[in-house]
Amino acid sequence: MRSSCKLTRKAWYRVDDLIQRWVEQREELSSFYLNMIRRKDHGQEHTPNPAIINTFCECLVDYLSTGHFEIFSELANEALEFGDKHSGLINQLYQSIEQSTDAALTFNDKYDSDKLCERINSDLAMDLKALGHILQSRFKLENILIDTLHNSHRNLVA
Repeated sequence: MRSSCKLTRKAWYRVDDLIQRWVEQREELSSFYLNMIRRKDHGQEHTPNPAIINTFCECLVDYLSTGHFEIFSELANEALEFGDKHSGLINQLYQSIEQSTDAALTFNDKYDSDKLCERINSDLAMDLKALGHILQSRFKLENILIDTLHNSHRNLVA
């Protein structure tokens, strides 16, 4: 029993570290997004540099990938490990999160390209605004998952 408790504690702290790094990625993505919006709103750069958009798209895809391929499965495993009654929550919210992933990947596919100059001028401001709303909703859902399926176990491993 004691050995199982140590393994659970070690696993929880590993997931906690993973989540902290993912939240830092989210903050970087949000900061990058806000800087792009501010540039457009203040007319500092009428046509954004494609390299800036490309870097933003890379950051976006890295964030989405970490969530999809690491965080969500770790949260589901942790909920099972702790016998959490909320383990079904990840399935309930995952559909909405997946829709936001699809929308963000569509944005990436549209703007992570060498031939985007004409799209930048006509669509970027509108697409960034839509993406911002999608990411804001996604972040709220992710926070629910983190709070319910991870942070709620903090006192069990302390």
